[in-house]
Amino acid sequence: MLEETLSGSGPWILGDAPGLADINLMPFAARLEYLGLLHLWIADRPHVMAWWTRAREWPHFRSGLQDLISDAEFLEMRTHGPKIADDVAGIIAEVRSDTRAAAH
Repeated sequence: MLEETLSGSGPWILGDAPGLADINLMPFAARLEYLGLLHLWIADRPHVMAWWTRAREWPHFRSGLQDLISDAEFLEMRTHGPKIADDVAGIIAEVRSDTRAAAH
């Protein structure tokens, strides 16, 4: 649903500036990226990919989240993320399938 929302709302979820919806979603997207799993969520979603690029570059994201994570924590996420990639891919596929079925 985020891809559709971003295609009509502007560069951020609710318009021209980052808001609470964006701020709420950023830590989840960041965790997926740090685990090396972001591609599973943003594949074939150019608006979501563009949103994440903007979010990563937003100074408040960097100072409020990214800069607070230690190198050891990043390394741990990069080490363990690939171990759960298949499970995460399965969950994402199931949710998307359920969402498509509910829309019809």
